[in-house]
Amino acid sequence: MSNFFFNFSKINKGYFWGIAEKILRSISAPLIVIFIAVFLDLKSQGYLYMFISLLTIKFLLELGLTQIIIIFVSHEFNYLKIKSIFISGKFTNYLRLKEIFRYALNWFIISSIVFFFIIFFVGFYLFYNSSEPLEFWIYSFLLLCIISSLELISIPFYALKEGIGELSEVYKYKFFRALFYVIFFVVLLSLNYGLWSFPVSLISILLIDLLFIFNNRHLINSLIRSKKKKINKHFKWRKEILPLQFRAGASAIAGLATFSLVVPYTFALLGPEVAGQVGMTIAIAVGISNLSVVPSIISTQKISSLVEQKKDHELNTLISRLIILMFFIHLLGFFSFSLIYYLLEIYYPIILNKMLSFKMFLIYFFSMMLAIGTTPLSIYLRAHKKELLMEISIITGLIVSIAVYFGTYYYGILGGA
Repeated sequence: MSNFFFNFSKINKGYFWGIAEKILRSISAPLIVIFIAVFLDLKSQGYLYMFISLLTIKFLLELGLTQIIIIFVSHEFNYLKIKSIFISGKFTNYLRLKEIFRYALNWFIISSIVFFFIIFFVGFYLFYNSSEPLEFWIYSFLLLCIISSLELISIPFYALKEGIGELSEVYKYKFFRALFYVIFFVVLLSLNYGLWSFPVSLISILLIDLLFIFNNRHLINSLIRSKKKKINKHFKWRKEILPLQFRAGASAIAGLATFSLVVPYTFALLGPEVAGQVGMTIAIAVGISNLSVVPSIISTQKISSLVEQKKDHELNTLISRLIILMFFIHLLGFFSFSLIYYLLEIYYPIILNKMLSFKMFLIYFFSMMLAIGTTPLSIYLRAHKKELLMEISIITGLIVSIAVYFGTYYYGILGGA
């Protein structure tokens, strides 16, 4: 076992910021949960988790493009390198890299506009039919729609840098994104800004994104700048990216339906108070799960590079270790939370009133653990430019989303879980 961890750490040498960013997110998750439980009433908590649930609509528009771009950029950059602020190497691969980045940038610019209108009208429909007055949620929700839409545009810039292997810089910025978001969020909550706390804290993320783009302006400009040459003969996105993106996106959407619809269903059928309890319970399970997939996510570029170099033995060994490590971290997180839950039950039971029972948490937690179990395999397949899980994902997503609705409708929160 010690040899396993030693080898893994050696493979991911230099990923300090990636690990730090993911750990920060997982550690800050219970802190945020505590602040929400202390400073928000159940009604506001329900609206807050509805805000968060609606943001997952962005995955419907992304269609798995982020991971695909990382993989495609990594493939091309095996034949390129950066000298100072210039890209050198095989010209054909440089042209392909330009088109890949342009495709991603155009996609996310259009997606950000579409996302704004979708999230606003879906949210307006759900909230307007609730019993709360318009002033309670409309202005904070509108700010959330604007900020989260703008945030989408930064995704291809991070994917580009991650694809060329500059993970330290990418995750350094992502670390500070997460850090400043947490600081602003908990401070605003403690100052009783209520629902405004979430969208206002997202402004700090947007500012760091702008700084990241500015500091990489020379690289970005070299890929955006064009002399109007016909370079589509080197890269055909309709043939290369779009089919894979469609399949990856269908899988992502189906997976999204499994968990992200629980809070909206609960909000519509059982009210904001119960939705707040469900949202907090799922948030804790998601926080633990996010930590468990850290090794897989930060190994995406490494996996893609090994595929390109045809190092099958090293690749298969890495995937096996990622799967084992993922479940180990997941179970470690579970036992840690169980201890925290026990201590809260003794000393601060008021916090536990803001979430569901421990039995309900177990249902969501182990469902989440099984759901994310295919993460390393999904990255492995996409690194081979294949997406073989679409049909299974669509079928399970449809079944679960329908079952959650009718389970909640007839049997309440237990039926939904």
